[in-house]
Amino acid sequence: MIVNEQETLNERARVVAHKKKATLVDDDSVEVVEFILHPEHYAIEGKYIREVLSLNEITTIPGTPDFVMGVINFRGTILSIVNLKVIFGLTEKGLTELNKVIILRNDTMEFGIVADGLVGNKSILFKTLSDAPLTLSGTSANFVSGITAEGLIILDANRMLNSNQLIIDQ
Repeated sequence: MIVNEQETLNERARVVAHKKKATLVDDDSVEVVEFILHPEHYAIEGKYIREVLSLNEITTIPGTPDFVMGVINFRGTILSIVNLKVIFGLTEKGLTELNKVIILRNDTMEFGIVADGLVGNKSILFKTLSDAPLTLSGTSANFVSGITAEGLIILDANRMLNSNQLIIDQ
């Protein structure tokens, strides 16, 4: 009788553990870092973010496209800093001590983007994403994976890092 009770308890424990595991691991979701490009909220998949820094010094480079703010020295490496506000046609409000540099990287490329502020991390379900707004066109539309019901715009960091439109070879 005790053996059957123990077997029953063990089976219940396996079922509960399996349900809990299934709710914690969801292959249809992605962890993102949410940030602000005033007045909108954007997010990038966390696996492409190397680090987030305070914006201290940026050196401008004459003759570069408008979307290139300049370069920074990041641990002995010179990194380009991209201004997504120019790419997305947002109004520039100027830089403050609150601005952050989000260092993006994949196997072949690394650069920084400037954000007006960080909001935090969150998990997004792919099935809840809508297509990019029709108001976006050209380069900016290529970099948007989708938009949540709350208006959070999800950027495709891998596409940005592999884009010939963001590489300057002069």
